[in-house]
Amino acid sequence: MNHRRIGNAAATAALMILMAAPAGAGEPAGNAPLPETVRVQRAEALEAAADAAPAPWMTVAASGRVSRRDADAPEDAWRKVRRGDTLAPMTHVRADARGRATLTRDGDIVLVSPGSLVTLPGGVSSSVETIRHDSGSALYQVKPGREGRFEVVTPLLVAGVKGTQFSVFVRDGYAAVEVVEGHVEVQSLVRPGESVDLFAGDMVTMDGRDGRMEVRSDERREVIAGDDATRRAIEVRDDTKRLTRDLSIETSMFDFETLWKERMSEMLMERDSTLSKDADRMFEDKGLQKTLDDARKGASTGTVNSPD
Repeated sequence: MNHRRIGNAAATAALMILMAAPAGAGEPAGNAPLPETVRVQRAEALEAAADAAPAPWMTVAASGRVSRRDADAPEDAWRKVRRGDTLAPMTHVRADARGRATLTRDGDIVLVSPGSLVTLPGGVSSSVETIRHDSGSALYQVKPGREGRFEVVTPLLVAGVKGTQFSVFVRDGYAAVEVVEGHVEVQSLVRPGESVDLFAGDMVTMDGRDGRMEVRSDERREVIAGDDATRRAIEVRDDTKRLTRDLSIETSMFDFETLWKERMSEMLMERDSTLSKDADRMFEDKGLQKTLDDARKGASTGTVNSPD
């Protein structure tokens, strides 16, 4: 089973296939077993339904005040985020001045700092997953060898990777990206076509007033602190070190990927149960019980009639 996507409800086509078979676990005593072809179609339908929607993120840790708002919810419909919560694609996550949260999905990790607002990816399409980072700071750890590209979009910059650890900082018309390990390509949204490649220890900053990207290496920390741009760069580096330390502590305590997969397995079981109930309801609602009766009759007589 592909854990990248978990369907919350069956796609119409999947349910139409499921109509050819009842919920296996709920068959009344004495019913003939279903034909093998129907069982195969049922399994394929469940797999198709699993691919119908992207998998959610899981909240590994949350402290202080952290809120969430679903993509289609009203602007004021924020709800508290608690440890263990699953967050659907396109969920907005906001941490107040004392809030912080650690989110994970299939090996990717996002540590959201106090005073930050991010929007989770909408799904895996065109081999790109995109997180919108509107304000504050966060540390992103992207699973090496992952399928597709992972991007973080800020109001000024876009950072794209395939496997690395980096931080993003956005505040008051200023943005910065610092690479902890790996390789990150950063593109300007102010000056289209302008981009830089960053490696471990590198940072790029941008002041939205002039839209100019400036690459800084670690040795630039020694520049006189009276320079406002340098003070901001030092603030970003200190923030990145704190985030990296915090994530290191959490990863030493939790196996993030195992926790996520266990939660996804639970959701798969819940989803399969829901799909079966949905299919049974559609039998009754659409008067298609005869399809089920014919399948059972064929099984009992040795004649298999595949559903249309």
